[in-house]
Amino acid sequence: MFFEIILPIILFSLIVIFDAAKDVLKSRFGGSFFDTHPKLFPPKFWDAAISWKNKWVLDEDGNPKLDKDGNRIPKKWFGFLDIPDAFTDAWHLIKFFLWLFLIIMTAINLPLFGFILNFLILSGIYLFFWWLSYNVWFLGGKQ
Repeated sequence: MFFEIILPIILFSLIVIFDAAKDVLKSRFGGSFFDTHPKLFPPKFWDAAISWKNKWVLDEDGNPKLDKDGNRIPKKWFGFLDIPDAFTDAWHLIKFFLWLFLIIMTAINLPLFGFILNFLILSGIYLFFWWLSYNVWFLGGKQ
C-alpha cells in the first residue's frame, strides 16, 4: 500500500510544490520567501534573474564570454566537462528534482520490468527527447 498509494501521493505533492517554487524563482523572486531569507537562499544561486550567469564564464563586466562563433562559453568541471545546469542555479536544481520524482513515481507504478529498469528506461527517454527537442528542434542545432 505504501509504494502503490502513499509514496506516489507524497512524490506528486513534492512535484507540485517544486513547480510552484520554479515559478516564484523565475517571475516573483522579489519579496518572496526566498528573497526574504537571503542567508538560507543566497540570491546568487536562488534569484533566477542573476543566477543564470552561474553556468557561464564571465568577463570583467559580469557578462557571459562568447567563443569565436558568438556562443556563450560554459563553465567546466576538471577543465573539460560542462557543469550540469542542475548544479548552477536553484531553478535548474528544483527542475532536476521535479523530474526525478516524476520518473520515480511513474517507474513505481509502471507494470513493465520492475522499478530499476523502468527508472532507467524513463530516464533515458527523458534525456533523449529533452536533448532532441532543445538542441535540434528548438535551437536548430545551434548551441
